[in-house]
Amino acid sequence: WSVPAEGPVPPASSASEGFSFALSIGKTAQLEGRGLTTQEIQAKLLAFDRLRRDFPQERAICARSMLESARLLKDAGDLKSTETFLKRIPRLYSDQKDVCAQAMIDYQLQVHQAAISPSGRFGSENPFSLIANLKDIQGEFSNLEIVSARVNYLIGAALEQIGDVEGALNAYNT
Repeated sequence: WSVPAEGPVPPASSASEGFSFALSIGKTAQLEGRGLTTQEIQAKLLAFDRLRRDFPQERAICARSMLESARLLKDAGDLKSTETFLKRIPRLYSDQKDVCAQAMIDYQLQVHQAAISPSGRFGSENPFSLIANLKDIQGEFSNLEIVSARVNYLIGAALEQIGDVEGALNAYNT
């Protein structure tokens, strides 16, 4: 990736074009199997921010760009900003149910320090609280299939962590 002549974030003619551009930043890193450079991270964040400023009426894309920014910040190690972004999404884009649900799930994973290790094992600082909060999200967004699938998987993984294999199997099969 290189900086275009117009600057790191050229103007886009549409929100979808701006979103595609933002996603394209760092593709070389992905192809090369390396992490993003600091310059690529900053450019990507700028592109998502410009998208939200230039096309505020495109609420679905703006909400998605904010979620992508939060995930990028997490990968960059800026956990405080990650949490701030994830908490703001449901307040700013409450009409974008799928993105709100994804942000709420990501927020719960963040505050409970939940992750899957390189060996494939799930771990959480407080799996009981995580399960309860994920069930709340599941109840609120039960009509969204992708959310239900992700939440059921995460609840199953947390139940496995605490040794409730039967509960985990039930969650996975729901």
